[in-house]
Amino acid sequence: MPVEFFFTATYGLHTVEDRRSLWTHLRDLRNGMQRRWLIMGDFNIVLNPEDRITGNPVLESETTYFNDFIVDSGMCELRTIGRDFTWTNSHIFGRIDRALVNTEWMTSLPQVDVEIMVTKFSDYSPLCINVTETLSSRPRPFKFLNHLAEHRYSLTNVERGWRQTVAATYMKRVWLKLKKVKEEMKALNSEEFSKVKGRILDARTKLAELQEHMRDHTHDVSLFETERNLKKEIEKWSMVEESIYRQKFRIQWLQIGESNTTFFFANMKNRTAHNHINKLQTSTGNWIQTEAEIT
Repeated sequence: MPVEFFFTATYGLHTVEDRRSLWTHLRDLRNGMQRRWLIMGDFNIVLNPEDRITGNPVLESETTYFNDFIVDSGMCELRTIGRDFTWTNSHIFGRIDRALVNTEWMTSLPQVDVEIMVTKFSDYSPLCINVTETLSSRPRPFKFLNHLAEHRYSLTNVERGWRQTVAATYMKRVWLKLKKVKEEMKALNSEEFSKVKGRILDARTKLAELQEHMRDHTHDVSLFETERNLKKEIEKWSMVEESIYRQKFRIQWLQIGESNTTFFFANMKNRTAHNHINKLQTSTGNWIQTEAEIT
């Protein structure tokens, strides 16, 4: 199936001041971009101090504009595989070539990697992306998040799981009891917190329909109580959703009024992609990418 997206090739100039126009132009493009977008090329600047080996130390003034652009525009960097650095003059090694994508890309396409290829005759390493690769889906591990601990029955479920009898001794007994506790918490999560986004949308739809009826001044006064309850329900599930996103993303929550869940969901997918093994390189230099071979 064809994959459609916008592609921007970049080449950054050699000084901080000369590159400022690059960030301005990219911001202008981002403001009008509503579809998948890939920015890839030579930015001519590192993003973090560890992106340069030997040579002059990386100064904060060098990376400020690049970091600000990524945060302001909500871009994510795709994970790289292969070589560690993209440029070298045989004395200095640096990672100045990158691939950035927007939230629309992260939320609608499978996880992909950027391969930093062998330099051969150039001092730059080519970047390669395979956007048509289909990754196998694996069962997601259960994660104990803060909203579960705040539930009024969480301690009851923990105690019920821990008190179950298991046929084992020593540390195996502890391990089996922890598995029982995990089963109890998974059941609680499934019963009380499944489909959080759907519950928020459902409550908002009901609230909108109710408020439409309340435009008539002759409506039943009991609708005011129903409206208050729906608002409380929306507030409750919105706080649960934010709590989940905060913990999963492990990045600072933006204080911009309404929560930007699309941006944070994209960051969550990006973090998952960075922690997932899609390919491995063998000692002979060949890449393997099927689940059986990786295992």
